[in-house]
Amino acid sequence: MQNRNYDQSLVSFLQILKDQPENYELRYKVGVIFLLSGQWEAAQRELARVLLKQPDMLAAHEALGLVHLQEKQYPLALEEFRQVSALEPNRARTRYLMGVTHLMAGQNREAISVLTAAAALDPRHVPTLTALGQACFQVKDYNQAISWLKKGQSLAPEQRKLNYHLGMALAAVKRYPEALQAFLKTGDEAQAYNNIGVHYFMEGQYEEAAKCFQRALELRPTFYQEARVNLNRALERLRQAKQDAI
Repeated sequence: MQNRNYDQSLVSFLQILKDQPENYELRYKVGVIFLLSGQWEAAQRELARVLLKQPDMLAAHEALGLVHLQEKQYPLALEEFRQVSALEPNRARTRYLMGVTHLMAGQNREAISVLTAAAALDPRHVPTLTALGQACFQVKDYNQAISWLKKGQSLAPEQRKLNYHLGMALAAVKRYPEALQAFLKTGDEAQAYNNIGVHYFMEGQYEEAAKCFQRALELRPTFYQEARVNLNRALERLRQAKQDAI
């Protein structure tokens, strides 16, 4: 399992279970392997079997909640996570998973409340800080989103997902140079310039937008479909603006 050789792990565990069918710790691991390999129905079956005999196994509730989350069964996922929190209120991981579930369900206010509690329990958990930034962004509280994401960035400066969301939040408050620097840390320089160009375009800053789209094409000439279309749109708007000014 540690080496992600799930097929071999599964074969080995199932062989042991033939002789130890009541080994529910092992059955839990089998359920986790099914979860990690995307076999949701099999994972749900094994984990439900474990919880039938050991209803207080918190890790199994979390794993079953993750199965429901992957299947977008958000109420069922929340039910599992809430059972864990009822038994262990200070379990930061569960609070994080609850928050992510609310976020994926579009329940952004609930996500912020739960994730804030998770961050208080584990203030150095970067995924929690990232999710908090996303949730705040969704409710257009951009400055708070930046605050959470900056905290995450101080812990994981090169984390791509975090820097993407930080770039989006910074662009939303028109801090474009900072936004570009965040986008550049996502690992795709051409896409970063295209992203910031889109924000300039939306603000009517067509000359700056065109420069960004041109830079994206210079960095990656094959970046045609998106950046070239954006560049042509920006240049056309720029021409119109100049004609209107005459």
